[in-house]
Amino acid sequence: MTEVRFYHLTKKTLEQALPDLLERVLDLGRKAVIKVANDEAIPLMSKHLWVCRRGGFFPHGIEGDNHPDYDPLWLTSKDDNPIGANTLVLTQGVEASNIEDYEIVCEMLNGQNDNEVKAARERWKIYKDQGLELTYWQQSEKGAWDKKA
Repeated sequence: MTEVRFYHLTKKTLEQALPDLLERVLDLGRKAVIKVANDEAIPLMSKHLWVCRRGGFFPHGIEGDNHPDYDPLWLTSKDDNPIGANTLVLTQGVEASNIEDYEIVCEMLNGQNDNEVKAARERWKIYKDQGLELTYWQQSEKGAWDKKA
């Protein structure tokens, strides 16, 4: 069964919080698809993944790469998963039609964007009706994650 985790960003931006989440994914030996809003967002996020990691970079692939099976992270705006990832990270308010293909889905929602928060609440209700396992995490004053539900 798919577990959906909502991460409500209130103190850090997506760009600040995403590296910690990806570190955890890689430390656990998992692979992840990171879905962004559109094709124009891919180069920006790709550049960020090359420079944001402490002491290195986040190895990742994008459409057009020759060997996606070697990448532990895949950056896309589509519902594709050429790396066989078991974790999906949804960013920038995007949805996915294939969440049941993943063990864990992490919804990163921008607490400064009322539309994203509203849409996430609606998805929570849909996922709950589908019987999915749900958790809700919110950033504390210091930016740590507190489990709220």
